Amino acid sequence: GKPEEEKKSVGYYSAFYQNSELNSFFVEDGSYLKLREVSLYYKWKLKDAMMNGLVKSIRFGVIGRNMITFSNYSGYDPEVSSGSDLSNYAFDNFGYPNFRTISGSVQFVF
Repeated sequence: GKPEEEKKSVGYYSAFYQNSELNSFFVEDGSYLKLREVSLYYKWKLKDAMMNGLVKSIRFGVIGRNMITFSNYSGYDPEVSSGSDLSNYAFDNFGYPNFRTISGSVQFVF
């Protein structure tokens, strides 16, 4: 609703707020401690081998990855970075965080 001579351009606000510069308002501590992987296995030795002596034991397992992160970081994950150049400073550009996975395994020993 302002006259054309009173309107400010996007460049004015970009320069005024220094949106492409790093400043203390947008920088926070990204230190963290993460439980990256944990696994639990149970081996069941069979006294009487199954299938006419073919299977001697069975091993069951559960594996969890990226289970928990301890940090004061306000974003999703302090391990994010912008672009493929990881030597650059970490910049949280709303990328996907490392996701948590839980999987299982069964191993037959013959």
